[in-house]
Formats: sequence, structure tokens, C-alpha cells
Amino acid sequence: GRGVVSDCRKVCTWAMRTGPLRMAQVQTFLQSDTTPLPFERDNEPEDPELAAKRQALSMLAAMLFDEALEEESEERSEARTSLSMSERLGHLSKTAGKALKYQVLGQAIDMHTRGNDRQAAKEFQRAIENGLDHPAAHYVLGLLLKDMNDHEGARQHLMAAIGHPELSLGANLALGRIMRAEGNLVEAARHLLQALRLADTMSVSEAQSAQLNELYDTIMASQTQGDEKALSQLVENTLNFLTGPEWLRRVRAARQQLQNQAEGPSVIPIAEMLSLGRTDRVVQALERIDELNSRKLFASAMEEALLALEFAPDYLGLHLRIADILFKTGRKDQGLTKLAVIAETHRVRGESIQATKIYMRMLHLSPINITARQRLIDMLAQQDRVEEALQQYLELADLYQQMAELDKARKTLASALQLAQLNATDRGVLIRILRELGELDLSRLDWRKALRSYRQICSLDPADEQARAKVIDLHLRLGEDAEAAKALDQHLQYLVRLGRGGEIVKLLEDLTREYPGRQVLHSRLAEAYRAVGRKADAIAQYDALGEIQLDAGQIREAIQTIRTIIKMDPPDVEGYRQLLRNLEAGL
Repeated sequence: GRGVVSDCRKVCTWAMRTGPLRMAQVQTFLQSDTTPLPFERDNEPEDPELAAKRQALSMLAAMLFDEALEEESEERSEARTSLSMSERLGHLSKTAGKALKYQVLGQAIDMHTRGNDRQAAKEFQRAIENGLDHPAAHYVLGLLLKDMNDHEGARQHLMAAIGHPELSLGANLALGRIMRAEGNLVEAARHLLQALRLADTMSVSEAQSAQLNELYDTIMASQTQGDEKALSQLVENTLNFLTGPEWLRRVRAARQQLQNQAEGPSVIPIAEMLSLGRTDRVVQALERIDELNSRKLFASAMEEALLALEFAPDYLGLHLRIADILFKTGRKDQGLTKLAVIAETHRVRGESIQATKIYMRMLHLSPINITARQRLIDMLAQQDRVEEALQQYLELADLYQQMAELDKARKTLASALQLAQLNATDRGVLIRILRELGELDLSRLDWRKALRSYRQICSLDPADEQARAKVIDLHLRLGEDAEAAKALDQHLQYLVRLGRGGEIVKLLEDLTREYPGRQVLHSRLAEAYRAVGRKADAIAQYDALGEIQLDAGQIREAIQTIRTIIKMDPPDVEGYRQLLRNLEAGL
């Protein structure tokens, strides 16, 4: 634990010194005429690729720091509660895997800061294999592999990071450079235009961003179909524009010039300024389709859309309009199939934000579409939209339960819990997931797993009385009387501290009726009756306890119980004394 804390402090100090450039800062700078750059000139990032790398390292350092604090807290908690050796070993087995990925992550960052990038890449790979499936880790590893000319490995990890809002611009730029180096101009152009789109979108208002995004869609659809010379020019112009320490200033200057040229509320993409070609033909087709749709001439609109596909087959805006026409003409299944193809195309291209919107639309139209929901979860997690992803996980688990697919529901909730723990999610969300898991395992009669979930809830929120009651109940069901006694005593002390001691007798009576013949319950109910002055009831419970002990051959324990009864002076005290003498003589 201490070593991790030390490494974490070193990493956090280093990450802060590098000055990560957040996309929110970039957007503020690009949209302002007066705002200075959010960093000193000497520390300006070379381009978005390196700026995103610094941000990724900062995220990873923060994860290490949070983990170190959690470990210190757990160590202090264990010291206070004096866990047994078996309990400590059990806790260690649960946390070993979790600790290993952070330990390896610390080593990876340390190797990278020392300039040993080859070893750093191996350590980042190990951390990911041990459960650190986070876009920041994939991004840093992708850049390391890119610098080592492992283009296939780099591409795989950069694609895993491309949906994160802080890393997407840098990831697309890096992928564009890889594709250019491999001579794949079509893919290079697509990724570089996506990087330019992201930079350009941050330079306009929210009201203009939807229009700008649609224009970029048309540009990407038409330009990537050009000849090799045109594609080469597109790639080189975009790379030159986004490379170097002046890239932010170039974006702002270009946007200011284009705003002066625009008429009314229209917005012009920077891509047009870079002479990347005109898209008038596609835009005109869209206008005709929209006009025909407004007049409810759906057959003509569909014909126009299909004709437009001949010169812009990859433009997804046209495919979306076809899907809309299908829905408007009552062909819902065909429309959903079209949306699924569009969403999958966005996903494969690494355009996770666009894919997310399509999957959300599909679920609005068909909430039981499991494949769409699973894809949406992947997209949201990739974009670090953890709370939304967790909500989708919970809805998917509920859907599986309605379909009586309990094993799939449990697997879904377990995945949600893993995502929540990896991202240090709010405690309330963790408790909700654990409660869902516990209730599901109870319905599956898997009491051991249910107990595990409810115990975790108690550790997160000691005041959760429902979880406390479940822990007691499950230990009794499993025949673990010693553990049940420990949990029950803790709960009784909790009630006393809250001034609710009057509830204890009722609680113990209910448990004793539900689990008759359990010594742990009869003994505590007898003590409770005795404490509130209900002598006859206390004697009856001690008597029942003695009978249980005798039946179990626990003679010494029975003798102690009878002695307790005699001290209470029961009506038939002589009978108890005779029984005591007989038992003592038999020892």
C-alpha cells in the first residue's frame, strides 16, 4: 500500500507539471476573441495528439491516487476491526486482482517517465490484461506502439480510445498519421477529417454545431471518394493545419475568417477553407429530399435519396433520411434494420458519439432491442459517460429478468459493478447495483453470492438496515450460526446506539419464529426478555435453549443454561436443581 502511495504521488506531480490541456479549455479559447491560451507559450503542446496524451496520463495518475487513498482507508478499517486470519485471507483474495492492475499501471507510468517506452508498453499491456480497460490506458499504449512502428497494435488500442471526449481528437489524428504512413489515403483522410471536425466543432456555438456536423458528414462522404491526388492533398493539408504548436491559433483564426464570410446564421466548415472540395451536389439532394418529405411525397423522396446514393454512397446522412422515410411509411422493422447498419458503420469508423445517438434512437423506437442496448453501453463507456452506461446496464438486466434470463441478468449486473468500481462511481449507484445483484441471487437461491453483495452494501453504508437484516438472515439460512451471531450482535448494538432498544425484542421474536431451534436466537431472546423484566418469558427461552443443547450433546453448555435459570428462581426451581445434579454427576 505504501509503495503505491509513493509512486502515485510521484506520478501525480509529474502529470500536473506537464499541464494537461482539457477540451473545455480549448473550446473556451477557440470561442473567445480575448481569452489567452490556458498554458504558457513555452509549454504549448506540439499538437492535439500529444495534448491528449498528457490528459490521458493525468487521468491514469488520478486513478492511481484514488486507489492509494482507498487502500490506506481499508488498512485503517482492518486495523480497527481486528479481522481474523481467515477473514484477512478472504479479503486479500478479493482485492489481489484489483491491486495488481494499479501496481502494474504505476510501473508502466514510471517506465514511461524514465524514457523506457518499450518496457512501458509491455507494462501498459499487462495492466489492461489485468482489468484496466480504460480509454486513457489504451490511448497511451496506442501512441507508444505507434512510435515503435507497431501500426496494427497501435490502431487496435487507439480505436479503443477514440470515443473518449478528451482523447478523440488526438486518437483520430494519430490514426490518420498511421494510415498515411501505410499509404491508405482513404482511411487517413477519414480520420483526419474527423479530427478536423472535432477541432472545428469546438470553435462554434452549440446552436451551430449540429449544422456544422452535418456539413462535415457530406464532406467526408464526398471527399473520401476522390482520386488519389485529391485525397493526398486533403491528407497533407489537414495534417499541416493540425500539426505544430500553433494549431490552436490556426483553428481560431480560420474560424474568425469564416464567420466574416458567412451570411446570416449559416456556418462554413474549416474544411472548405482548406480547399478540400465542394459538396454542393449532396447538399442540393438533401434539400430536395427534405422538401418532398415536407409535402408527404415519400415515394418521390425515397427515389431522390436512392439516386443521391449513386454519387455519395458512404454519406450516412442520406441513409438516415431513407430510414426516416421507412418509418413514415409504416415499415418499422426495415427502418430499424437501416438504423442498425448506420450505427454499426459509425461504430466501426470510430465515430462513437454519432453511433451513440443512433443507438439511443433505436431504443426509443424499440426498447427491447438487446443488441442495440449492448452496443450503446459500449459506446457510453468508451466516451467515459459512466453514469449513463450504468443506467443502461440496469435497464438491460431488468429486461433479461422479465424474459426469465436470470443468468444473463446477473452477468449484466456484474459487468455494471465492475465498470462502477473501475471508475470510482458514486456510492449510491454502487449500492443500487449490489442490491439488484443480491435480490437476483436470492431469486436464484444462490445465497452465498447474495450474502457477498449484502455484506458489500454494509461496508459501503453501515446504516443500511435492510442489508444488515439480509446478512443476518442469509448466515442463518447457510447454517453459519457464529457469523449470524456476530452480525446480529452488531445490529443490536447499532439499535441501542440510536436509542431504538425497544425494537430488539420484536426483532428477536420474529427471527426465533422463523428459525426455531437455533441457539444463537434463543439465547439472545432470553437475555432480551430478562433485560426488560419479562421473567417468565426469559425462563421459557432459557428452558428451550437447554433442551436444544441437551439434544445436541452439549452437556456443559446445558449445565450453564440451567444454572442461569436457577438464579432467576423459577416456580419449579427444585426440578431444575435435580436436573443440574444429574447432569453434573454424569460428567
